Amino acid sequence: MNTTGLNNGKPREPGRVDGSDWDDPPAVPSAAKKMPGKDELFNSFAEDFAPIEGKLNFWKVIDDLLRSPARIAHSLVEGRSIAVLVWLCITILGGYLAYGLVMASFSGGAQYWIVPLKMVWGIFLTVCICFPSLYIFSSLAGAEQDVFQVMGLVLMSVAMSAVLLLGFAPITWVFSQSTGTLYFMGLLHLTVWSASAWFGYKLLSRAMGHINSKNMVILRAWACIFLVVAIQMTVNLRPLIGSASTDVEKGKKFFLTYWSELLEGM
Repeated sequence: MNTTGLNNGKPREPGRVDGSDWDDPPAVPSAAKKMPGKDELFNSFAEDFAPIEGKLNFWKVIDDLLRSPARIAHSLVEGRSIAVLVWLCITILGGYLAYGLVMASFSGGAQYWIVPLKMVWGIFLTVCICFPSLYIFSSLAGAEQDVFQVMGLVLMSVAMSAVLLLGFAPITWVFSQSTGTLYFMGLLHLTVWSASAWFGYKLLSRAMGHINSKNMVILRAWACIFLVVAIQMTVNLRPLIGSASTDVEKGKKFFLTYWSELLEGM
């Protein structure tokens, strides 16, 4: 290395390292990465909002729902894909039928075919009852999607909850076979369904917020409506757990009244 011209023209002393001979060292990246915050669930929408890649089938829809839900939303809003809608409906049907079988395993017998049908019928009625209010609320908030697109996004969120129910099914089955406490099983199923519904709501909120480039806070009010209707539906379709021939289960009741009666009878 030629040392002439360095250090004002003077040769460098042997063994001496002059900082002026080197460029500034590159910045060392921070080892700690920023963790997603509580409002950053499904935060890859901006990067993944693109058409679905690969062959579309049942497992592909489940994989994209868990890994790249923005691709599902893009196909529903931009592509208006009928095929995606069909696969979402199949996912919902399969998830709720399977979880209904797990719920029925607590009592067995005729419940094995009654409860799965009640689960599918209940979620179908709940979506149909709550959809008009969702469309009105989202339109008032400035959403530009038409009825077809909003319905597709709702089915996407319900499909997400169905996939999560499938994931929780083995856990609830273990308790169904190992405990005979009706009230505990009811609380367990309600907790599992509420957690699954929350993830579905967060996906719907994130999707509509990204597509419309605004925070759809009004969806929180709709989520409360959906939750109350869904819980009331479980009372209307009772018994989902326990014997199908229980006389006490008959009659019209508000879910809070029904729960209080169950607690008094413990």
